[in-house]
Amino acid sequence: MSVSDEVCGTMLVVSAAMTFALVALIVDTGSLPSTAAAEARFFVCWILSIAYMARYRNERKLQFFGPSGMRWALLLRGCLTCGFVTLWWAALPMAPLGNLIAVIHCAPLLTVICSRIILGEKMLDVFPIQALLAAAGMCLIIQPPWLVAAIDSSQMTKDSGGGDYSLAIMAMIMGALIPIATRSTKAASWIEVEHVTSFVAVFVLNPINYCAQLSVKGEVELVGPHVSMSQLGAIVLAGMGSFFAVAMQTRGYQMADPGKASMFCYLEVPFGYLLQLMCTSDSSISMTSIIGAVLVLLSCLLGAGSRLYSSRKEAEKEVPLLG
Repeated sequence: MSVSDEVCGTMLVVSAAMTFALVALIVDTGSLPSTAAAEARFFVCWILSIAYMARYRNERKLQFFGPSGMRWALLLRGCLTCGFVTLWWAALPMAPLGNLIAVIHCAPLLTVICSRIILGEKMLDVFPIQALLAAAGMCLIIQPPWLVAAIDSSQMTKDSGGGDYSLAIMAMIMGALIPIATRSTKAASWIEVEHVTSFVAVFVLNPINYCAQLSVKGEVELVGPHVSMSQLGAIVLAGMGSFFAVAMQTRGYQMADPGKASMFCYLEVPFGYLLQLMCTSDSSISMTSIIGAVLVLLSCLLGAGSRLYSSRKEAEKEVPLLG
């Protein structure tokens, strides 16, 4: 893999992360029914992917369901993405936006471990320290009951941002596997990957989720006449933003090592808190959340610095000796 591919892939992944933060803000502030919003999101992406297919299918020899040899990988990637979006969008109203983004970005730590096990990707030497920093930061943000009981700190509970992070943690685990599945689709075009993902979500997984909610609760939130034009516009905007973010993310992970590129996504954490302060009703951030976010960011910066140092050392070794 060339250095240019690694750098370009990482930049695409970071750009996608920032776009996803904006989409999360739209969903968080739009009061959208989560089930219908997820279906609309993937439907918009499916329509856009069909348009791209119609334009470039013959020119690039694209197939609607990808190359025959990797359709199971495309299906797996689609299932993981749909599950992640469903859990993530359902989690957004349950806690402050910045805290949720900080929690979800502990997923790259799991990605690094999975990349090592599945792809044989080499871990950075500083990874154990990164894992410790990120885990400590996440605990300060979500404040699990066992930690509060162990510390027995009334001030810690008082400073908590509050909220339920269970769905966010489930989304984090599922999201950690997406880069691995995406990497296995490297030979497919990003639009083939996106079409399969959207098709599976719109016509298979979301209807199953709808029926499951209907059978368990006896009812499910639907988009009806009571939805305003602004909410409908927010759904469409979120869908379009997700489509282009996924396109950048897919191509980025195909170009760069997923374990390394995903570590740079931590830059979304301060961006998420900025959006929370400027655009949501949660206009204050607790001190424990700030400390936790700082620890998560330190984990990112440590990995980035170590990666740059290793790259320079490798480049120096490749320079031929003169004489």
